[in-house]
Amino acid sequence: MIMHIYLPRPTLYLFPVATMVSALLLFAWYCRKAFVQRIRKQVDDQLKISLLSVLMMVLPLIVLIITLILLVSGKDNSRMVLLYGFSIFFGWITAIIFGMTFKTLPFIIWNKVYHVKAGLGKTPNPKELFNSKIFAAMGIAYLTGFVLFAAGIIFFGMMVLKIAALLLLVAAILYNWNVFKIILHKPLKP
Repeated sequence: MIMHIYLPRPTLYLFPVATMVSALLLFAWYCRKAFVQRIRKQVDDQLKISLLSVLMMVLPLIVLIITLILLVSGKDNSRMVLLYGFSIFFGWITAIIFGMTFKTLPFIIWNKVYHVKAGLGKTPNPKELFNSKIFAAMGIAYLTGFVLFAAGIIFFGMMVLKIAALLLLVAAILYNWNVFKIILHKPLKP
């Protein structure tokens, strides 16, 4: 009730949402233009997960709007608040981390290990420093776990939540496996 002192009308709660929506729409418009006008037409798997994170920004926004509507109507919105936090941290931010780690870390390690040998002989491509099959399995485990966990939050299915948590754990293990494979890379012997 203290919020009514500062915001006398509950509809004013939607003002921050409107500004967020406009910012996200402008960002989505920019991303679409960048995607259409890109030089390299083939998109690799690492970038696909990062592009998915751009789409996953919409989910917390939708959940926030539903949460505010439930708040204004006086209904229980605790599950939506939990889903909002989950969709930001395990959706948007995690997808960025998963995608960009395997885009930048291999290049950093490749540059450290092969910068002297570049152009003088055969060196592997940066994307050959990690296992693409493990990356694909990580992506599938992550997306399946994310969708199931979100459904478990909405419908309060404890068994679904446990299965989803296990899938997210598998995704984290596969992520770390591939990261350590990159970090512990030894130079190829001629």
